[in-house]
Amino acid sequence: MTILMKSKINQGLTGRQIEHLIYGWCLGNEMPFESDEHRKAAWFLNREYILSLQGIIRIPGVFGYMPLRPGEKPQAMKDYEKTSKMKGK
Repeated sequence: MTILMKSKINQGLTGRQIEHLIYGWCLGNEMPFESDEHRKAAWFLNREYILSLQGIIRIPGVFGYMPLRPGEKPQAMKDYEKTSKMKGK
C-alpha cells in the first residue's frame, strides 16, 4: 500500500538532496551537496527519515513519483554502509 506524504522535508534537506540520497542523482545532474563529505554527513543525520520514505508516492520537493520500494536500499546507504559481502565485490 502506498501513502501520500504530507509532512515537511526533514532536517532542512532540499528536494534535490533527498533525490540524491535516494537515487544517487537529482534533476539537473548537479551535485546538491558542497562535497561528498557533506552528502555523507547528511545521510547519517537523516538516515531514519530517508528510510521512512519507503512506499511514499509523493515526497514534497522531490521530482516525480519514484518511491523507494519496500526493502529497496537508498543509494546513499549503498555508498556509505557497505556490508562485508558488498566490500568483496
